[in-house]
Amino acid sequence: MSRLISKKPLKTNNFVKALAFILGFFFICSGLSKVLDLNYFINTLNRYHSSFEILYPLIISIEILIGSLLIFQYNLKTVGLYALVLLTMFTIVFVTGYYFLGIDNCGCFGKTFELSPTQSVSRNIVLILISVLIFELAKQKEKSKGYILWLSVSLCLISGTTSLIILHKIDFKYKTGYSVSKTFLEYKTKKEPYIVAFLSPHCAQCKNQLKHSKSINSELIVLYPNYFSKKEIDKFLKDNNLTFRLNAISQDSLSLVASSFPTFIYIKNGRITRISNKLN
Repeated sequence: MSRLISKKPLKTNNFVKALAFILGFFFICSGLSKVLDLNYFINTLNRYHSSFEILYPLIISIEILIGSLLIFQYNLKTVGLYALVLLTMFTIVFVTGYYFLGIDNCGCFGKTFELSPTQSVSRNIVLILISVLIFELAKQKEKSKGYILWLSVSLCLISGTTSLIILHKIDFKYKTGYSVSKTFLEYKTKKEPYIVAFLSPHCAQCKNQLKHSKSINSELIVLYPNYFSKKEIDKFLKDNNLTFRLNAISQDSLSLVASSFPTFIYIKNGRITRISNKLN
C-alpha cells in the first residue's frame, strides 16, 4: 500500500515536468520565430498602436526567459504562474485587437506558421490550461539550482540584444540613390520630387506628420500594408481628410524599404534622394 502511495507523487511530478517542457518549447519557438522574422512581428505590434513597437525586445526576452525556466524545470510553480499571466494577457490583447482593430493574426510565429483567429485563441486556451495544471500540481517548495536561473537570464538577454542588432542591421534593398524604375515606388506625378509615404492607420506619429502635408511642394503617395482591413483604412481616410493617392502593398514589399512607421521616401528623376521618418 505504501509503495502505491509513494508512486503517485512520482507520476504526478513526471507529468508536471512533461507539461513544463511542452509549454517551455512553445515559448522558446515563439520567441525565436519573432527574432527570425522581426519585421513581421514589429509590423504586427504597429497594428495595435505605433507605441507598441518599442516592446518587441521585451516580449522576445520574456518569452525566451519563461521558456528556458520551464524547460530547465526551475521553480515550476512560480514560473507556471508567470506563464499563465502572460498567456492570459496575450489572449485578451489579441481578442481585443481582432474585434476592434480587425487584426486577424497574433504574429506569434511570423509568416512561417499563421493561424486563423479561432485557431490562435483555441491554442492559447490549451496553453493556459497547461499553465494552470503546472501551477496547481507543481510542488510549493522545490530545490532549484542557481546556475539554471543565470543561464536562462543569459539566454533572455542574448535574444533581446540579438533582436536589437538585427533590426539595426537590416539591409534594405531600396536606399538613397537607388533607381525606382519598374518598381512599386515608380509613379507618374505632376510634381517632382514626389514622396512615397509608408503609414499605418494606428500610428499616432503618422497622423502628426500628415499635418504637414499641405505645406510641402510635392505630390504625396501613401502606401499601407495590405493586411489592414477596409474598415480601418476608411476610418483613417475620414479622420485625416486625405485627398492624395492611397495604395496597399504586400508585407514583402514593405520589408524591402521600412522597418517602422512612418517612413517617407523622396524621389526625383527616378531615384531615391532621401529616406526619413519626417515629412518636410
